[in-house]
Amino acid sequence: MERKKQAKILKPMKKIAIDIRRRLNSGVGRVVQWLVDNITDDILEDTTLSYIATETSWKDYLPTKENCIIATSQPFSKEEIKEIPEILQQNDIALWINPQINISPYTTTPTITIVHDTWYLFHKELLPTINDVKYRFRLHATDHFAAVANILTDNSAKKLLTQKGYRLWKESNQKEILNRYGWSLFSLITEKSNELVFVSEQVEKNYLSLFKPRKNINIIENDVAFQCHISDTVQKKIFLSLAKLEKRKNILFILDSYERYVKKTEKKAHPLVIVGDRGYGSYSEKVLAKISKLQNEGFDVSYAGALNDSELARYFNKTVALISASQTESFGLPVLESISHGIPTFSARTGKIVDWFGEDDKLFFDNDDYESLANLLIAITDKPLPFQNHFSVLRQELLEKRSTKSILDAWITLIHKYL
Repeated sequence: MERKKQAKILKPMKKIAIDIRRRLNSGVGRVVQWLVDNITDDILEDTTLSYIATETSWKDYLPTKENCIIATSQPFSKEEIKEIPEILQQNDIALWINPQINISPYTTTPTITIVHDTWYLFHKELLPTINDVKYRFRLHATDHFAAVANILTDNSAKKLLTQKGYRLWKESNQKEILNRYGWSLFSLITEKSNELVFVSEQVEKNYLSLFKPRKNINIIENDVAFQCHISDTVQKKIFLSLAKLEKRKNILFILDSYERYVKKTEKKAHPLVIVGDRGYGSYSEKVLAKISKLQNEGFDVSYAGALNDSELARYFNKTVALISASQTESFGLPVLESISHGIPTFSARTGKIVDWFGEDDKLFFDNDDYESLANLLIAITDKPLPFQNHFSVLRQELLEKRSTKSILDAWITLIHKYL
């Protein structure tokens, strides 16, 4: 007697959504790029992936918008507070991967929030103006910032914050709306996110110094999303700065140090190219004015703007050394990208790279000492080969310290936890 064939029971596919509305040329954008490239349907069981994008942002990350759900609202806008939760509910999204800190949509959908930094809570002097934020994120209005800034009340602050956190929060006054806005956003993700993912131990440590411990926190380090072939036949002839034009990136310091280098070097000076998003208007205007002044005085310095990956690859191939002078940095992806390509890299002592190579005198300079950076630029101009050999060794050490597979495994494990 033949056995009846049992009908195969198909499990319902669970839907995951990733927010890809941020620009590619940013730290958040690079993390989004890595998530899109590495977390795919074929490695997740019984799931389908969707991407919340704008009409323009999907082109930075995907070949088509086939799996995209198009939103009309920008990150941090008043409009997204209503639109994003509605989109997630209408599309039956089971898990929302949020690569930035915003106020939506924790109340409707299980959410994993990636925490990149806490600098805007510790360093309010480095914050842009509200008009700068409006310009950068293309916001129609900013009146909701004040309302959000008042979400964290004295009673809730005492429940959520450590003594240090409460003191810092109390020190911000009502006029410092962006600083208080940041505190409120962090209080929301602390209360509402199902999981917080910190990009480094230092970011977690900083967070826990301000907020009382909570369950479901994780550390998953960033991985390199940008990769290109470095040709030995292309002449290395430029210094490169890869950072958006904002105050904490310290671009004016790089320009002042470069000016000293040109005046001091006995050999022909290499040109300096600044690559990155325009960032925040009030600071970018100062940077562009300084570049114009140096150009008028005969210095070979230029601003190339934000570049796509193929354009950036051409610059990487011409780079003598990459320069990063950030005043504060949670991770520092451009430095990681540069060293992973074997490119000599000069960095302030900020970001994850300090944990790996903190005592390396060929890598670090003091970002309050113009001569410290200028002397490194002179040294590599005079004798590039020792630097090239040194950073070839650092590249190998870096590859041994990091594993894309272990980072991906951590993400897969975390996602399945909520499915």
